[in-house]
Amino acid sequence: MTPFLPDEIIIWEILVHLDPRTLFCCRAVRRSWCLVTSTRRFLLAHHARQPALPIFPGDGQYRNILAFDHRATAEYQLHTVAPFDQDFDLEASCDGLLVLSKFESTTASRTFSVCNPATREHAYLRLPPWNFKTLAMYPHRPTGEYRLLLQRNWRGFTGLPKDQTCYIFALGSNRPPRSIAWPETFSAYLLNLPARLHDSLHWHPKRCQSDSEPVVIVFDRVNCKKPPQLRILIPKTVIIHFFSKNHQHCSDSFQKALIGH
Repeated sequence: MTPFLPDEIIIWEILVHLDPRTLFCCRAVRRSWCLVTSTRRFLLAHHARQPALPIFPGDGQYRNILAFDHRATAEYQLHTVAPFDQDFDLEASCDGLLVLSKFESTTASRTFSVCNPATREHAYLRLPPWNFKTLAMYPHRPTGEYRLLLQRNWRGFTGLPKDQTCYIFALGSNRPPRSIAWPETFSAYLLNLPARLHDSLHWHPKRCQSDSEPVVIVFDRVNCKKPPQLRILIPKTVIIHFFSKNHQHCSDSFQKALIGH
């Protein structure tokens, strides 16, 4: 009778429940553990068991990413999840993956990369040397891809975007970003971070004009085979901020206008 636990139990009953820092240390124990914990199946299972924590750049040098854990004591609520030896901007995150960008002074453009803090693995993204603004990152279940929703950051003398086209880019793809329609009416809005509800992304955008009517912009069909669609919702009340929690939308002033639309 063997005194050791089978790898199947160690991996799927123990390692999958560890926090990212402890998991990273365990990967160095055995090569087989390192290989298995790098697979897509394990990474998704491990991430599903981790708490959803807000993340943000940790200092003015943009060399670390911090997470805020409200469950911890005050001393340990902030902790580093991704230290870097160079300056990076955090562009987007999804399912434990971080998309980062770095400004290249020689080309006056940004290079993009994706990293997994749990495994310390990273890869460069083959995006054209355009000045992109990252609007969102999301999983596309029909293809198993992670995708970026991008907008070219061309600005005129008014400071407003000139190129009213959005692009979709699949992480790891060799193909250039694919353009999708960007309605002309959206030019009056500046998009910030989205909140995800079911198969759609939602923005409560900043208005470029003070007299603009408050709206919610929705990016539909992120998880179906039909062409994606951008549309505008007119909420029934004035919204200050909104966010997603437990697969529902919440706002500072009113909830029914956004939940289950």
